[in-house]
Amino acid sequence: MEQSINNNKDTKYLKVITGLSGSGKSVAMRALEDLGYYCVDNLPIVLLEPFINSVLESEQVLFRWAAVGIDSRNRKFLDSLADNIRYLRRSGIQFEIIYLDAEVNALVKRYGETRRTHPLMEGTTSLLESIHEEKLLLAPLSEIASKHFDTTSISPHELRNLIQEDAAGFGVGDSSLLFKSFAYKRGTPLDADFVFDVRCLPNPYWVGELKEFNGLEDPIKDYFSDKPTVHDMINQIDGFVHQWLSKFHDAGRVYLTIAIGCTGGRHRSVYVVEQLAQRFSDRGHNVIKRHNELL
Repeated sequence: MEQSINNNKDTKYLKVITGLSGSGKSVAMRALEDLGYYCVDNLPIVLLEPFINSVLESEQVLFRWAAVGIDSRNRKFLDSLADNIRYLRRSGIQFEIIYLDAEVNALVKRYGETRRTHPLMEGTTSLLESIHEEKLLLAPLSEIASKHFDTTSISPHELRNLIQEDAAGFGVGDSSLLFKSFAYKRGTPLDADFVFDVRCLPNPYWVGELKEFNGLEDPIKDYFSDKPTVHDMINQIDGFVHQWLSKFHDAGRVYLTIAIGCTGGRHRSVYVVEQLAQRFSDRGHNVIKRHNELL
């Protein structure tokens, strides 16, 4: 599912893709390449400044949208990261850092399935030790990342769609909001900036004829339409996010993930996400919706 990207010809855009080995960085880079980004994977951090200069000086359309992959193979140069980020901020390029993460068990399983060697495995170092070492090495990148995507429970195809959906809203100058529904039975999303629990709301799952529907369908919408507590919850979440959104934007955060959870992730959380997403979209914000249990 390819998305169109902003076509302001006077602005250069750069995405920095980083994160844990096995979390999907190669998938993300290929997804951006398919959108027309000029992509360079495993770029040594010491070459980031010359690369930025080349992009700035080039008049070719090819270099207007660029993406670089940076990972733990840069461990000898991570100390220079802060200087490079400061240079990026002065350069005039609009940029963001995307950090891909996944739970340790998922990473171990992926390495077992592909039979690949972790880039930090040396001598007697085990896979688990390598993963934990990498988490520590990349912690500075994680802390300054604009966005965090947890790939534990999504397929490569779903990650590709997520990256391309995100790219569609990059560079438009306003905050982008991802509203995500999820199921508490599968755990809380790691990439969420705000998590709201709506399990206290009336649950249509226990209404026999509604059980098989989901929050996108009219029977569920009709069920919630006359429930004051549901709309009180939506109004209060709306007010909270609306109040603090400008503060995050002023602090340089151009992307926020708001996760709404219920027990099964199919009824209450989906309905609330749809209502909130519509409100913020109507106000002119860049809005993306994802329903984890309806993929």
